[in-house]
Amino acid sequence: MRQHSDVHEVWQRNFYERIIRNENELNGIREYIQTNPAQWEQDELHPLRTIKS
Repeated sequence: MRQHSDVHEVWQRNFYERIIRNENELNGIREYIQTNPAQWEQDELHPLRTIKS
């Protein structure tokens, strides 16, 4: 049980695991990982964002 260990200190809030079931799903995840950083400046939660929607 987590209450009897330090494991709770490494858990990330709002994090979940996902099973990759096929090649198409894997390719979609790869594309997301490669292209997502380019979207950060447009994200409304970006601390330095100047464009308001």
